[in-house]
Amino acid sequence: MAGIVKKFLASASVVVGMSAVFSAPAMAAKFNVSGTDYDVFGTYDYDTYRYYNIDGQYDGYGWGIDDTTYKLSQTEINNLGGINSVNVIDQILAGNSSAPGANIELGASSEDGNSGIVELSFQSNNGQTVKISNDIEWTDDLSRNWFSGIWEQVQEATIESKKEAFAESYAMRFVESTSEPMYDYYKMDGEQFFDNNYRALYENYERGLSSILGLSSDAAFDALTSWNYMDDILGMGSDPNISYISEDAVNLTVGLAGHYNLADRVSEELAGQRGILAYLLEGVQASEVFALQIDGVEGTDYFWSNSATYSGLKNVEDRFSHNGNYEVSINKEDFGGGVLSEDVPEPSTVLGLMAIGGLVAATKRKSQK
Repeated sequence: MAGIVKKFLASASVVVGMSAVFSAPAMAAKFNVSGTDYDVFGTYDYDTYRYYNIDGQYDGYGWGIDDTTYKLSQTEINNLGGINSVNVIDQILAGNSSAPGANIELGASSEDGNSGIVELSFQSNNGQTVKISNDIEWTDDLSRNWFSGIWEQVQEATIESKKEAFAESYAMRFVESTSEPMYDYYKMDGEQFFDNNYRALYENYERGLSSILGLSSDAAFDALTSWNYMDDILGMGSDPNISYISEDAVNLTVGLAGHYNLADRVSEELAGQRGILAYLLEGVQASEVFALQIDGVEGTDYFWSNSATYSGLKNVEDRFSHNGNYEVSINKEDFGGGVLSEDVPEPSTVLGLMAIGGLVAATKRKSQK
Protein backbone atom coordinates (compact mmCIF):
# COMPACT_ATOMS: atom_id res chain seq x y z
CA MET A 1 0.00 0.00 0.00
CA ALA A 2 2.83 2.39 0.82
CA GLY A 3 4.14 2.00 -2.71
CA ILE A 4 0.79 3.01 -4.14
CA VAL A 5 0.68 6.07 -1.93
CA LYS A 6 4.15 7.16 -2.97
CA LYS A 7 3.29 6.63 -6.61
CA PHE A 8 0.17 8.70 -6.17
CA LEU A 9 2.07 11.48 -4.45
CA ALA A 10 4.51 11.62 -7.33
CA SER A 11 1.66 12.81 -9.53
CA ALA A 12 0.05 14.94 -6.83
CA SER A 13 2.47 17.80 -7.43
CA VAL A 14 1.14 18.09 -10.96
CA VAL A 15 -2.40 18.21 -9.59
CA VAL A 16 -1.40 20.94 -7.17
CA GLY A 17 0.27 22.98 -9.84
CA MET A 18 -2.63 22.79 -12.26
CA SER A 19 -5.80 22.64 -10.23
CA ALA A 20 -5.28 23.33 -6.54
CA VAL A 21 -5.32 27.12 -6.76
CA PHE A 22 -8.41 28.24 -4.92
CA SER A 23 -10.99 30.57 -6.33
CA ALA A 24 -10.59 33.02 -3.45
CA PRO A 25 -10.45 36.65 -4.54
CA ALA A 26 -7.11 38.42 -4.52
CA MET A 27 -6.62 39.89 -1.07
CA ALA A 28 -4.00 40.18 1.62
CA ALA A 29 -3.62 37.14 3.84
CA LYS A 30 -4.53 37.55 7.50
CA PHE A 31 -1.37 35.72 8.55
CA ASN A 32 2.18 36.48 7.52
CA VAL A 33 5.21 34.19 7.62
CA SER A 34 8.71 35.58 8.02
CA GLY A 35 11.71 33.27 7.80
CA THR A 36 12.40 30.34 5.51
CA ASP A 37 13.04 27.38 7.82
CA TYR A 38 9.54 25.91 7.67
CA ASP A 39 7.77 22.87 6.24
CA VAL A 40 4.16 22.85 5.09
CA PHE A 41 2.08 19.68 5.44
CA GLY A 42 -1.05 19.35 3.34
CA THR A 43 -3.65 16.60 3.64
CA TYR A 44 -5.25 13.98 1.41
CA ASP A 45 -7.38 10.85 1.73
CA TYR A 46 -5.17 7.79 2.18
CA ASP A 47 -7.79 5.14 1.42
CA THR A 48 -8.85 6.39 -2.00
CA TYR A 49 -5.56 8.07 -2.91
CA ARG A 50 -7.49 11.20 -3.83
CA TYR A 51 -5.75 14.52 -3.45
CA TYR A 52 -7.30 17.33 -1.44
CA ASN A 53 -6.29 20.95 -1.21
CA ILE A 54 -4.44 22.43 1.75
CA ASP A 55 -7.69 23.32 3.49
CA GLY A 56 -9.18 19.85 2.99
CA GLN A 57 -11.67 20.91 0.32
CA TYR A 58 -12.62 18.23 -2.20
CA ASP A 59 -10.97 19.05 -5.52
CA GLY A 60 -12.97 16.82 -7.86
CA TYR A 61 -10.71 13.80 -7.87
CA GLY A 62 -12.59 11.52 -5.49
CA TRP A 63 -14.63 11.15 -2.33
CA GLY A 64 -13.20 10.60 1.10
CA ILE A 65 -12.11 12.25 4.31
CA ASP A 66 -8.64 13.69 4.71
CA ASP A 67 -6.67 11.43 7.02
CA THR A 68 -3.03 11.77 5.92
CA THR A 69 -0.49 14.58 5.93
CA TYR A 70 2.43 14.96 3.56
CA LYS A 71 5.09 17.58 3.02
CA LEU A 72 4.55 20.00 0.15
CA SER A 73 7.55 20.94 -1.94
CA GLN A 74 8.50 24.57 -2.35
CA THR A 75 7.40 24.31 -5.98
CA GLU A 76 3.94 23.24 -4.89
CA ILE A 77 3.76 26.11 -2.41
CA ASN A 78 4.86 28.57 -5.08
CA ASN A 79 2.30 27.21 -7.54
CA LEU A 80 -0.38 27.95 -4.96
CA GLY A 81 0.76 31.58 -4.76
CA GLY A 82 3.60 31.43 -2.23
CA ILE A 83 3.59 30.91 1.52
CA ASN A 84 2.11 34.34 2.28
CA SER A 85 -0.73 33.97 -0.19
CA VAL A 86 -4.25 33.93 1.19
CA ASN A 87 -4.48 30.59 -0.67
CA VAL A 88 -1.72 29.10 1.45
CA ILE A 89 -1.02 30.40 4.93
CA ASP A 90 -4.63 31.40 5.68
CA GLN A 91 -5.82 28.00 4.45
CA ILE A 92 -3.21 26.15 6.49
CA LEU A 93 -4.36 27.83 9.70
CA ALA A 94 -8.11 27.57 9.03
CA GLY A 95 -8.73 24.29 10.87
CA ASN A 96 -10.19 23.60 14.28
CA SER A 97 -10.06 20.94 16.98
CA SER A 98 -12.54 18.72 15.11
CA ALA A 99 -10.66 18.97 11.81
CA PRO A 100 -7.14 20.34 12.39
CA GLY A 101 -6.13 19.84 8.76
CA ALA A 102 -2.84 21.14 7.38
CA ASN A 103 0.00 22.53 9.49
CA ILE A 104 3.17 24.57 9.21
CA GLU A 105 6.27 23.45 11.10
CA LEU A 106 8.33 26.35 12.45
CA GLY A 107 12.05 25.67 12.61
CA ALA A 108 11.92 22.54 10.49
CA SER A 109 15.71 22.09 10.61
CA SER A 110 15.85 21.91 14.41
CA GLU A 111 16.53 18.17 14.41
CA ASP A 112 19.63 18.87 12.30
CA GLY A 113 20.84 21.35 14.90
CA ASN A 114 20.67 24.43 12.66
CA SER A 115 17.12 25.70 13.08
CA GLY A 116 16.19 29.14 11.79
CA ILE A 117 13.56 31.36 13.38
CA VAL A 118 10.17 31.48 11.68
CA GLU A 119 7.50 33.89 12.83
CA LEU A 120 3.76 33.87 12.24
CA SER A 121 2.27 37.32 12.73
CA PHE A 122 -1.27 38.64 12.50
CA GLN A 123 -3.45 41.46 13.69
CA SER A 124 -5.64 40.37 16.56
CA ASN A 125 -9.21 41.65 16.42
CA ASN A 126 -8.45 43.69 19.53
CA GLY A 127 -5.97 45.67 17.41
CA GLN A 128 -2.67 44.22 18.63
CA THR A 129 -0.06 42.52 16.47
CA VAL A 130 0.51 38.98 17.69
CA LYS A 131 3.66 37.02 16.86
CA ILE A 132 3.96 33.26 17.26
CA SER A 133 7.34 31.66 16.62
CA ASN A 134 9.88 28.97 17.41
CA ASP A 135 12.16 31.57 19.01
CA ILE A 136 12.57 29.44 22.13
CA GLU A 137 15.25 30.27 24.67
CA TRP A 138 15.62 27.05 26.63
CA THR A 139 16.53 28.57 29.96
CA ASP A 140 16.84 26.27 32.94
CA ASP A 141 13.48 27.53 34.21
CA LEU A 142 11.64 26.88 30.94
CA SER A 143 13.30 23.49 30.45
CA ARG A 144 12.34 22.30 33.91
CA ASN A 145 8.79 23.64 33.64
CA TRP A 146 8.18 21.85 30.34
CA PHE A 147 9.76 18.64 31.63
CA SER A 148 7.72 18.68 34.84
CA GLY A 149 4.50 18.03 32.89
CA ILE A 150 6.17 15.05 31.24
CA TRP A 151 7.61 13.65 34.45
CA GLU A 152 4.28 13.81 36.26
CA GLN A 153 2.81 11.51 33.59
CA VAL A 154 5.83 9.19 33.75
CA GLN A 155 5.32 8.71 37.49
CA GLU A 156 1.61 8.02 37.10
CA ALA A 157 2.14 5.34 34.45
CA THR A 158 2.13 1.58 35.02
CA ILE A 159 3.10 -1.30 32.75
CA GLU A 160 -0.59 -1.84 32.02
CA SER A 161 -1.19 1.82 31.16
CA LYS A 162 1.88 1.73 28.89
CA LYS A 163 0.47 -1.37 27.18
CA GLU A 164 -2.83 0.45 26.67
CA ALA A 165 -1.08 3.49 25.21
CA PHE A 166 1.04 1.34 22.91
CA ALA A 167 -1.98 -0.63 21.69
CA GLU A 168 -3.89 2.58 20.96
CA SER A 169 -0.98 3.92 18.91
CA TYR A 170 -0.73 0.62 17.10
CA ALA A 171 -4.42 0.65 16.20
CA MET A 172 -4.52 4.31 15.22
CA ARG A 173 -1.82 3.65 12.65
CA PHE A 174 -4.47 1.82 10.61
CA VAL A 175 -7.73 3.67 11.35
CA GLU A 176 -8.83 7.29 11.69
CA SER A 177 -10.87 7.12 14.90
CA THR A 178 -11.49 4.92 17.91
CA SER A 179 -15.14 4.53 16.82
CA GLU A 180 -14.28 2.62 13.64
CA PRO A 181 -15.28 -1.07 13.68
CA MET A 182 -11.72 -2.23 12.97
CA TYR A 183 -10.24 -0.20 15.84
CA ASP A 184 -10.88 -2.91 18.45
CA TYR A 185 -9.38 -5.55 16.19
CA TYR A 186 -6.16 -3.61 15.66
CA LYS A 187 -5.99 -2.66 19.33
CA MET A 188 -6.18 -6.30 20.37
CA ASP A 189 -3.42 -7.01 17.86
CA GLY A 190 -1.37 -4.22 19.43
CA GLU A 191 -1.91 -5.60 22.93
CA GLN A 192 -0.65 -9.00 21.79
CA PHE A 193 2.31 -7.36 20.07
CA PHE A 194 3.20 -5.55 23.30
CA ASP A 195 2.97 -8.71 25.41
CA ASN A 196 5.11 -10.66 22.96
CA ASN A 197 7.75 -8.02 22.31
CA TYR A 198 7.86 -5.33 25.00
CA ARG A 199 6.38 -6.47 28.29
CA ALA A 200 9.52 -8.22 29.54
CA LEU A 201 11.68 -5.36 28.23
CA TYR A 202 9.56 -2.73 29.99
CA GLU A 203 9.54 -4.72 33.22
CA ASN A 204 13.33 -4.81 33.10
CA TYR A 205 13.43 -1.06 32.53
CA GLU A 206 11.09 -0.52 35.45
CA ARG A 207 13.36 -2.48 37.78
CA GLY A 208 16.52 -0.88 36.43
CA LEU A 209 15.14 2.67 36.66
CA SER A 210 13.48 2.27 40.06
CA SER A 211 16.07 4.60 41.58
CA ILE A 212 14.89 7.57 39.53
CA LEU A 213 11.19 6.85 39.01
CA GLY A 214 10.44 8.07 42.52
CA LEU A 215 12.46 11.25 42.21
CA SER A 216 11.04 14.74 42.05
CA SER A 217 10.84 16.36 38.63
CA ASP A 218 13.93 18.50 39.28
CA ALA A 219 15.97 15.56 40.54
CA ALA A 220 14.89 13.41 37.58
CA PHE A 221 15.81 16.28 35.23
CA ASP A 222 19.31 16.35 36.71
CA ALA A 223 19.65 12.55 36.54
CA LEU A 224 18.54 12.36 32.91
CA THR A 225 20.85 15.27 32.08
CA SER A 226 23.79 13.36 33.55
CA TRP A 227 22.79 10.37 31.39
CA ASN A 228 22.73 12.59 28.28
CA TYR A 229 19.00 12.13 27.68
CA MET A 230 17.72 15.66 28.29
CA ASP A 231 19.00 17.11 25.01
CA ASP A 232 16.95 14.50 23.15
CA ILE A 233 13.88 15.22 25.28
CA LEU A 234 14.11 18.99 24.98
CA GLY A 235 14.67 18.62 21.25
CA MET A 236 11.12 17.29 21.02
CA GLY A 237 9.76 20.68 22.06
CA SER A 238 11.61 23.00 19.72
CA ASP A 239 9.84 22.95 16.33
CA PRO A 240 6.10 23.55 16.79
CA ASN A 241 3.68 22.46 14.06
CA ILE A 242 0.89 25.06 14.03
CA SER A 243 -2.41 23.70 12.69
CA TYR A 244 -4.81 26.53 13.36
CA ILE A 245 -5.13 29.90 15.02
CA SER A 246 -8.50 31.38 15.88
CA GLU A 247 -9.95 33.91 18.28
CA ASP A 248 -13.20 35.08 19.71
CA ALA A 249 -14.03 37.95 22.03
CA VAL A 250 -12.32 36.21 24.96
CA ASN A 251 -9.66 33.73 23.83
CA LEU A 252 -6.88 33.26 21.32
CA THR A 253 -6.71 29.55 20.43
CA VAL A 254 -3.71 27.82 18.90
CA GLY A 255 -3.77 24.22 17.66
CA LEU A 256 -0.57 22.22 17.45
CA ALA A 257 -0.04 18.97 15.54
CA GLY A 258 2.06 16.44 17.40
CA HIS A 259 2.36 12.85 18.57
CA TYR A 260 -0.58 11.57 20.59
CA ASN A 261 1.86 9.19 22.31
CA LEU A 262 5.27 10.81 22.73
CA ALA A 263 7.04 7.43 22.73
CA ASP A 264 6.29 7.15 19.03
CA ARG A 265 8.53 10.13 18.40
CA VAL A 266 11.60 8.25 19.62
CA SER A 267 10.59 4.82 18.31
CA GLU A 268 8.75 5.35 15.05
CA GLU A 269 8.98 1.77 13.83
CA LEU A 270 6.72 -0.54 15.81
CA ALA A 271 8.97 -3.52 15.15
CA GLY A 272 12.07 -1.67 16.33
CA GLN A 273 13.61 -1.92 19.77
CA ARG A 274 12.02 0.52 22.18
CA GLY A 275 14.77 2.00 24.30
CA ILE A 276 14.75 3.69 27.68
CA LEU A 277 13.30 6.96 26.34
CA ALA A 278 10.45 5.13 24.62
CA TYR A 279 9.73 3.28 27.87
CA LEU A 280 9.68 6.50 29.88
CA LEU A 281 7.55 8.37 27.33
CA GLU A 282 5.05 5.59 26.56
CA GLY A 283 1.62 7.19 26.93
CA VAL A 284 3.02 10.65 27.72
CA GLN A 285 1.48 13.67 26.02
CA ALA A 286 3.33 16.93 25.46
CA SER A 287 3.16 19.40 22.62
CA GLU A 288 6.04 21.39 21.31
CA VAL A 289 6.55 24.90 22.68
CA PHE A 290 5.75 28.12 20.88
CA ALA A 291 6.80 31.65 21.78
CA LEU A 292 4.21 34.43 21.93
CA GLN A 293 5.00 38.12 21.68
CA ILE A 294 2.66 41.09 21.52
CA ASP A 295 3.80 44.32 19.92
CA GLY A 296 4.14 47.00 22.57
CA VAL A 297 4.27 44.50 25.41
CA GLU A 298 7.54 43.65 27.07
CA GLY A 299 8.62 40.04 27.27
CA THR A 300 8.11 36.66 25.64
CA ASP A 301 5.74 34.01 26.87
CA TYR A 302 5.98 30.30 26.10
CA PHE A 303 2.99 28.01 25.79
CA TRP A 304 2.39 24.29 25.38
CA SER A 305 -0.15 21.64 26.26
CA ASN A 306 -0.01 18.27 28.00
CA SER A 307 -3.38 17.08 26.73
CA ALA A 308 -4.09 15.75 23.23
CA THR A 309 -7.04 14.43 21.29
CA TYR A 310 -6.79 12.23 18.23
CA SER A 311 -6.60 14.44 15.17
CA GLY A 312 -7.78 11.81 12.68
CA LEU A 313 -4.53 12.43 10.79
CA LYS A 314 -1.14 10.82 10.52
CA ASN A 315 1.89 11.51 8.37
CA VAL A 316 2.31 9.38 5.26
CA GLU A 317 5.94 8.59 6.09
CA ASP A 318 5.62 7.11 9.58
CA ARG A 319 1.84 6.92 10.26
CA PHE A 320 2.41 8.46 13.73
CA SER A 321 3.35 12.12 13.31
CA HIS A 322 0.46 14.63 13.51
CA ASN A 323 -1.95 12.08 15.05
CA GLY A 324 -2.36 14.21 18.17
CA ASN A 325 -4.05 17.60 18.32
CA TYR A 326 -2.93 19.84 21.19
CA GLU A 327 -4.90 23.00 21.83
CA VAL A 328 -3.81 26.04 23.81
CA SER A 329 -6.30 28.76 24.79
CA ILE A 330 -5.03 32.12 26.01
CA ASN A 331 -7.30 34.71 27.56
CA LYS A 332 -6.91 37.87 25.50
CA GLU A 333 -7.20 39.98 28.60
CA ASP A 334 -3.67 38.76 29.20
CA PHE A 335 -2.56 40.76 26.17
CA GLY A 336 -1.49 44.36 26.87
CA GLY A 337 -3.13 45.66 30.04
CA GLY A 338 -3.20 42.14 31.47
CA VAL A 339 -0.49 39.83 32.68
CA LEU A 340 1.73 40.53 29.69
CA SER A 341 1.77 44.28 30.13
CA GLU A 342 4.56 46.25 31.72
CA ASP A 343 2.46 47.52 34.62
CA VAL A 344 1.56 44.15 36.14
CA PRO A 345 3.15 42.19 39.01
CA GLU A 346 6.62 40.73 38.63
CA PRO A 347 7.06 37.44 36.74
CA SER A 348 6.97 35.31 39.88
CA THR A 349 3.31 36.23 40.31
CA VAL A 350 2.48 35.94 36.63
CA LEU A 351 3.19 32.23 36.12
CA GLY A 352 -0.47 31.52 36.79
CA LEU A 353 -1.59 32.33 33.25
CA MET A 354 -4.73 30.44 32.39
CA ALA A 355 -4.64 26.64 32.50
CA ILE A 356 -7.16 25.48 29.91
CA GLY A 357 -7.08 21.93 28.54
CA GLY A 358 -3.66 21.16 29.96
CA LEU A 359 -2.16 24.53 29.07
CA VAL A 360 1.06 25.39 30.79
CA ALA A 361 2.70 28.76 30.53
CA ALA A 362 6.15 29.90 31.47
CA THR A 363 6.90 33.59 31.40
CA LYS A 364 10.27 35.18 30.90
CA ARG A 365 10.80 38.92 31.03
CA LYS A 366 13.46 40.48 28.87
CA SER A 367 15.05 43.66 30.14
CA GLN A 368 14.75 46.56 27.75
CA LYS A 369 17.70 48.95 27.84
